[in-house]
Amino acid sequence: MHLFITGTPGSGKTTLIKSLIPYLKNSCGFFTEEIRESGQRIGFKIKTLDGQEEILAHQDFKSSYRVSKYGVDLQGLERVIRNLHKQIVHSQVVVIDEIGKMEWGLNLFRDFVKNLLNSNKKIIATISEKGKDFEEIKRRKDIFLFRLNKENFKDIFRKVVLAKDVLSSQQLRSLDEKAKKILGLSETILIENASRACLEALLEVSSLPKKVGIFSGRGNNSADSLALARHLLNRGVDLEIFLVLAGKPFNKEVEFQLNILRKILSAEKIKVFNKREELVCLEKIIPEFDLVVDGIFGIGFKGPLIPFYKELIRLINQKARKILAVDIPSGLPADNLEIDEQVIKAFLTVTFLASKISFFLEGGSQYTGEVIVKDIGVSKDVLQAL
Repeated sequence: MHLFITGTPGSGKTTLIKSLIPYLKNSCGFFTEEIRESGQRIGFKIKTLDGQEEILAHQDFKSSYRVSKYGVDLQGLERVIRNLHKQIVHSQVVVIDEIGKMEWGLNLFRDFVKNLLNSNKKIIATISEKGKDFEEIKRRKDIFLFRLNKENFKDIFRKVVLAKDVLSSQQLRSLDEKAKKILGLSETILIENASRACLEALLEVSSLPKKVGIFSGRGNNSADSLALARHLLNRGVDLEIFLVLAGKPFNKEVEFQLNILRKILSAEKIKVFNKREELVCLEKIIPEFDLVVDGIFGIGFKGPLIPFYKELIRLINQKARKILAVDIPSGLPADNLEIDEQVIKAFLTVTFLASKISFFLEGGSQYTGEVIVKDIGVSKDVLQAL
């Protein structure tokens, strides 16, 4: 996925790009800076990530191509692009600041951007807020578009830092398999590591809750939440477990975690729900919890939701004070925003190895809340290098 930042002039797009550069690996590209004289802007210059510098535009340039009061040096921009063509071969990320009217006048630049968009390189770019050509780019399905203003700079910067490392569900499963097959880490160990990471992330943003309700389903994501229950119990937290199975069996990792919890929790603290009509009691129970943990579905979720889960998620959203989503909010697909009518709305999503694509599609953040990425005892970078 490509990352594009748009906003009005002066919103801080170039500042964001320059702040982001230290976080980038294996990258090339350029950013623009104003040229000022006696406090007045008189032009723009281009600076590449490897130190090349060119004047892009100046009010004194006698150029056939002008934007506002500035004459544009298309030859200087062309030299930058030709140099970047050589660097791209050895880079995975290309920084472009900016895709705007001034640069778009060069055919070589337009072709450069269009070819990159359809390549295997990741683009991180600023793009003009207005312009028909730019609107077509912004509507592409392989783009995360961030709208920047002076008030949301910190929030957008954090989201861009997270989004630059986003992985698809297929890529994440591949890394998970590497951890198990190459490193020899069992599923149980990975679940244990994930659950500890969940607690760590929670304590980074909140005090320890006194009473917690944990909603778990049938798969490994649910096992994560049940392992988290044990760590919360070790901290003295009062909690209840709700197995929401809709009449279907759970897997062996859930069974493993449940067997532990049944030895340290009284039977009335673990409830099983299989039918929609059984959920009615939750209307009074859920508001009692300081925190609800959502471990119902993981990245393997595919809709649509059956009525049982629709009602369950509706009740949790309506009645919970705060919701922590384990890896991904239940009901949210990992790779798109093709959602059903009910999706968990978390205040915090603790996700593993990398953020999911849907987190940064327009509207996705209303379900995730704050996103914290944690490893599973081994990092994404280590697994990708295997």
